[in-house]
Amino acid sequence: MNYGAGATKPKVDPEAAKRNAKLTEIEKSLTDHMYIDGSAPSKADREAFDALGGVMPNPDVHPNTFAWYAIVSKFRPDLRAKWAATSGAAPAKGGKGAAGGKGGAAGKGGAKGGNADKKQKGGK
Repeated sequence: MNYGAGATKPKVDPEAAKRNAKLTEIEKSLTDHMYIDGSAPSKADREAFDALGGVMPNPDVHPNTFAWYAIVSKFRPDLRAKWAATSGAAPAKGGKGAAGGKGGAAGKGGAKGGNADKKQKGGK
């Protein structure tokens, strides 16, 4: 880039450069997940949020990070402090455990709802 005669190259704030690198890292993590480690907030989210130092991401440059920041910022600091580290294992597709899926104990035909309850209550 040509800055013209006598012009000086703009100085890059090292903290801003670090923050931008962190924003890009967070953006990549959030492409497939609502939170950094999956479908629930964790210690990684708290640490990333704290690393941004209260600087809101630019939605035009980091849209996923902006949305994530807006959500995470709604939690009180004392609640964010309780977010635990994750095991690193991704949740089952759809974010449900074995019992929460269709056909599980709480799914259709399970202990709650389904045809079994209707028959016991005299339904069709």
